[in-house]
Amino acid sequence: MKRTGFVTASVGVLFLTGVAFVQAQSDSNTNRVTVPFSDPSRPGTVNVSVFQGGITVRASTGRDVIVTSNDARVSNTRDQPAGKGAGLRRLSQPAGLAVTEENNVMTISSGRLSGGSGVELQVPARTNLKLSTVNGDQILVERIEGDIEVTAVNGSIMLTDVSGAAVVHSTNGEVKVTLRQLTPQKPMSFTSFNGDVDVTLPTNTKANLKMRTDHGEVLTDFDVQIQQRPATTATAFPIVGVAPPAPPLPPLPALPPGADANERQRQVEERQRQAAERQRQRVGRGGTRIELDSSIYGTINGGGPEFELRTFNGNIYLRKGK
Repeated sequence: MKRTGFVTASVGVLFLTGVAFVQAQSDSNTNRVTVPFSDPSRPGTVNVSVFQGGITVRASTGRDVIVTSNDARVSNTRDQPAGKGAGLRRLSQPAGLAVTEENNVMTISSGRLSGGSGVELQVPARTNLKLSTVNGDQILVERIEGDIEVTAVNGSIMLTDVSGAAVVHSTNGEVKVTLRQLTPQKPMSFTSFNGDVDVTLPTNTKANLKMRTDHGEVLTDFDVQIQQRPATTATAFPIVGVAPPAPPLPPLPALPPGADANERQRQVEERQRQAAERQRQRVGRGGTRIELDSSIYGTINGGGPEFELRTFNGNIYLRKGK
């Protein structure tokens, strides 16, 4: 069963297709929509993708998903438009949201690339999440149990008191994760380009670690057993550019006396083979690049699934849970 809702903050109207189990409420600055999963007896999945604004997801005791969108309505009347809009008052257009649920998968997306101040969700504790934002101050997730995948371009990511498995990446922002319990044998990744990576794991976590920062330090209170890094890798690559011309092949020799008519043809075919080989060598010439990985490899509590902690500009903090 598919249920779709479109929330428009300006008038608080909700259009539905399918069974009308969705409710909308509106006040001057807030829109709230409640959407159930098709099968509340099993964990659902919530996908949220917004361009502008943060995302907050908190666990609730209910079985439905409650989506709240906050939007500004009227700008400061002292901010007077110029040009053709002189003397008029500027009204802020809300971003709006589209909410679709089908087969226990709920998809929430913003309607416009500009405007909007974020989305807040209350979901059942056992819910899988896939969250992404481009321009948002923060993605915050609290007390969720499930598989969590989070991506932010400009903004930090904070996962607090969560359980399950996590894959987290921020391009410009800090990554801070506190895991209460892990899904056994599931690999995880916590990465940033510009920002610290701060991860707290249960003290009994078994994992193989790969940790690297290009401009920072790696700090931990775990007893990490350092492992030998993988063997050096060598990669062949073609040389870019035009190769110098090869010297011309010598002319075909004169036919010996008494040679049959096929001898010249055999000489021509051999000359063609030599020319093709010379061309192959010119095009195929290349070099070798040797890469020495600067990551720290190690294990905690005897090793387990692969955990990667990576940042380019920032520190890495790997902590024991309390």
